Amino acid sequence: MHMMSFRRGLYQTQQEAGVKNVRRFAIGLVIACSAAIVIAEALPTVTFENFSQGSPNGQFGWKSFGSDGLTCDGHQNYDHMIAPNMTRFASFGRQSLRISNAVTSNCLQDQTFSAPVVNEAGETTAFDANVPRGVRQRTFMFAFDLASTLPASHQQDLQAIASADNGSGGRMSWVRVEDAPGGLQVVFADYQDRPPFGSNLNPANGRGPEDGFFFTTVATGLDRAAMHRVRMDHSFEDGPHNDVVILNVDEGRFVHQGTSWEDFFRWNQGPGDAQQSAPVRESRVARSILFHSRGVAAPNTRGFGFEFDNVDQASGPILVGPPSDKDECKKGGFRTFNNPSFRNQGECVSFVEDHDRDHGHGRGDRDDRHDRDNDHRDNDHRDNRDRDDRRDRRP
Repeated sequence: MHMMSFRRGLYQTQQEAGVKNVRRFAIGLVIACSAAIVIAEALPTVTFENFSQGSPNGQFGWKSFGSDGLTCDGHQNYDHMIAPNMTRFASFGRQSLRISNAVTSNCLQDQTFSAPVVNEAGETTAFDANVPRGVRQRTFMFAFDLASTLPASHQQDLQAIASADNGSGGRMSWVRVEDAPGGLQVVFADYQDRPPFGSNLNPANGRGPEDGFFFTTVATGLDRAAMHRVRMDHSFEDGPHNDVVILNVDEGRFVHQGTSWEDFFRWNQGPGDAQQSAPVRESRVARSILFHSRGVAAPNTRGFGFEFDNVDQASGPILVGPPSDKDECKKGGFRTFNNPSFRNQGECVSFVEDHDRDHGHGRGDRDDRHDRDNDHRDNDHRDNRDRDDRRDRRP
């Protein structure tokens, strides 16, 4: 089996002109930090107050076979439980989803999955095992609050991982929360296909020594005694190496832009590959949040770990707009916008005129200010990155 390269740091791949709207979507999220997706469907916030204590398996659409005695390889039950709150936060209510990595395994399908969204998200041709769910959307968002159950103590080796997933272990993103000696930290991992890029004619170029999973430490030194908010926004664009994933920690205090795992599936798990999991070279859909315990086990964390609460997830279209120049409305251009939508060219032109009059400046002023803000945020979180290189297995 090919040993993939894992490195820490961000690599900005070259984007094609056809993904202009994805870039606009991503930059807008970085600037706004907690900007909302225009959603086609959002599930109600999950507070776990109506769950029964114990395994979340089978409750309100959630699955967690491995915490309910139905493990994939005979390992002990995962320590993923609905449990009385040990934290002091009123917004967590009486109980939360408590997770530790007291037990870990390489299995995925028996770990904890949220109830799926009604409309899955993914590329037009993303593999769905011929079981589509709803109307395919282009964006997927999930978010949750978390807190340490032991705010005054370091829980050595404690970690919990969350991913956008197809509901059976097909992960399209990855974020890990850890308890480090200096406080909590948040790590992001994406799969990067670096030049020479993989292709259907030469997929091996997408799994060469320059390609692999890259880890970025996005936030460090987070207060154990505080509640933290983690949000992941995914934008899926047709074609390889062009998805955008944005990790947002604590409402914009830390923001990181990366990519998805689309090219891991496309160039490593297609027809004839050693890890083949699909009959086509395509990415996967996103339907649920996968909370999972893999890697190093920390037995002393059983009964403690992290509490997760106020879980949100949604799918929707890619934001296009608003227009910033009247010329963008002309020659049918008004039809390309959905943020907001316009019935005709005149309505679009009027929107631009009203916006410029209300704000007293044109596009250049806005872009310059946004560029400065974006550069400042990039510099802030770049200082937190750990750039050590290493080789290892898939996370």
